[in-house]
Amino acid sequence: MEKEKDVLFLCQYFYPDAVSSAQLPFETATSLSENGINVDVLAGFPKEYNSSKNVKSKEKLNGFNIKRVKYLQLNRNSFLGRILNYFSFTLSVFLKFYSMKNYKMILVYSNPPILPLVASLSQKIFRTKVAFVSYDVYPEIAYQTKSLSRDSMVGKIMKVVNSIVFNDSINVIALSHEMKELLLQKRQGLKEDKVHVIPNWDTAETTREDNKSNSRLKLTSLKENGKFIVSYFGNLGIAQDVDTVLDTIYKVKNHSKIHFIFAGHGNKVEELKKYVRNNGISNISIYGFLTGEDFEEALKVSDFSIVSLGENLTGLAVPSKTYTYLRAATTVFAIMDKETDIVQDIEKYEAGFHIPHGESQKIIEKMDILIQDKNQLNQMKDNAANLYKEKYKRKLSTDKYTDVIKSILKEDTNVRK
Repeated sequence: MEKEKDVLFLCQYFYPDAVSSAQLPFETATSLSENGINVDVLAGFPKEYNSSKNVKSKEKLNGFNIKRVKYLQLNRNSFLGRILNYFSFTLSVFLKFYSMKNYKMILVYSNPPILPLVASLSQKIFRTKVAFVSYDVYPEIAYQTKSLSRDSMVGKIMKVVNSIVFNDSINVIALSHEMKELLLQKRQGLKEDKVHVIPNWDTAETTREDNKSNSRLKLTSLKENGKFIVSYFGNLGIAQDVDTVLDTIYKVKNHSKIHFIFAGHGNKVEELKKYVRNNGISNISIYGFLTGEDFEEALKVSDFSIVSLGENLTGLAVPSKTYTYLRAATTVFAIMDKETDIVQDIEKYEAGFHIPHGESQKIIEKMDILIQDKNQLNQMKDNAANLYKEKYKRKLSTDKYTDVIKSILKEDTNVRK
């Protein structure tokens, strides 16, 4: 990689991986490059979320260099598998440590949670500026989902890691205001002016242009039969309120006008499939991870969408599929705490409904009202599209990243003078 570059991205997932956690940093890097900032990327070699067989270990794309490192990629549904993946990737990145002296700053992502420690070490040795992007708050989210004990060695290690990383980071990016507030509460010494709120966006704004194949799903036939489509896309795992989702599906299994579409991944998908089989539910289509025209067709036919965040997880994560639902002009049912940016926005714009945990009946009641009143449904769908354009469109967030990065680089230049 060339010397005296402005920014090095450190992230596990990156283009051409199809997941949002790969596409978001890719689009951020592209935006920075378009705004005259020199960018390089150090990321993991794609596997699970990539269908291309011709991925290079080094390539130049959109004006920046990408370097990919290989690492263990074991079963992520296993706790041991995830831990080994984390350490393996972080070690692979650390082996490239000396090259980090050539950058003014590092933009490092929170996944895997020990990766930012490498950026902190670069700050201490090479005086590299560090900006930290918090996609979720670890280990607190692992404690709340009971996937990690508070007394565990991993938890103790992460307490030390967080203390170092947040102290060394010149700026922290939070995905929502509730995440910012939680970080200020949980990270001792973190100052409010260091934390910037920059929400994610719908990466399908651009990824849909990269895949021109015709959809295989043929979902439009459902609409032709007068069905109203309820969609759930993305992750279905321990961070979601799976019980409320399943209960909703069960209660409308005999509803003549409702059809569910599920498309995604996560450690609760098999539970969903088993539940559907055991309860004889036929008004649901279940797919794996969809991309390109398949995904766009599923969005296009959707009238309603469900987004979920488990109890006591407010501020620890933000379900980014919400922005996809809004961009696609669907009425959003948000199963999460009311004190979230998502709920506040969909209620303000009348683009959806807040659903308290466990209140599946409220979803059904609201859907039945809108099925009977298509004018109100169409108005809410228009409101959702307007909300996305006004608050969550990609350029709005990437411009904020550009402003933060330019501010850090300007400060670095002034210090050097």
